[in-house]
Amino acid sequence: MTINKIYITAALLLIIVAGWLVYRQARNQNEAADSKTLQQASARSFTVEPEMSFIDHAGIPHSEFAGNQNTIAKKAVQDNPGVSLGGADTVAKALGIQRDKIAYWKQIAIVSQGENLKAHTVIDSLKRKVREYRDEHIYIAYTPGIDSGDAGTFNYDQHLKVRLLQYWKPKWPLLGKYGPQKSMIDLSTDDSHTRITGYEDFTVKPNPINFALKGQLGTAFDFGSGALIPSAGLILNMGNFEVSGRYYYSAKNGRFQPIVSAAYNFLNL
Repeated sequence: MTINKIYITAALLLIIVAGWLVYRQARNQNEAADSKTLQQASARSFTVEPEMSFIDHAGIPHSEFAGNQNTIAKKAVQDNPGVSLGGADTVAKALGIQRDKIAYWKQIAIVSQGENLKAHTVIDSLKRKVREYRDEHIYIAYTPGIDSGDAGTFNYDQHLKVRLLQYWKPKWPLLGKYGPQKSMIDLSTDDSHTRITGYEDFTVKPNPINFALKGQLGTAFDFGSGALIPSAGLILNMGNFEVSGRYYYSAKNGRFQPIVSAAYNFLNL
């Protein structure tokens, strides 16, 4: 082995070790940040506060929330079994699934209220006067008891639809559609007597693939010689750090030659 090859090999090993150390440090920092985020979100029960509320032309109340506020890393869920996931834990237990299988959680709290609803009287099969109220969403009926010791009973049916619409709106209104967009969630029902009183939300992002080995075929255009340069090689990804080795065709030498490179991805959009 020549001195040049020794230097090249040593330099490549240093690059790989340095890349591994950078990757490990970044991963540890991300895991610590993810665990802190999980604890902070759990402390407020993953509640999302509305940015605005309004009543539309049909009299339906709406509540609007910023989307994707609570994003939790799957690794943080796995490493913090004592940190509550709120209602998601209860449902997961009822379904018999593990916490790390949860993909996302949404809980919508609603209240339905009515005042001075006009009652109507009907006579049932036992000749009792039943007071009832009915509209397209709810039916309420009071049936008196058959003797003085029976205060009577209430029956009701309620039918409503909870509607969730996710859309995009400009993050900076002055830039309109040409600027960055942010996700919004509009919550409403089809009943004007019902309003949204609370919203919980979180999404679990999957663990990143730490290592990946890829085979690659490619070509490049050399503007100096006006020739295409075909190549084939292997790429090893370690997080944002990658090392590649490939053979490319050298038109100058008329044969394939090896090349080794290393890179760090400092920007991910």
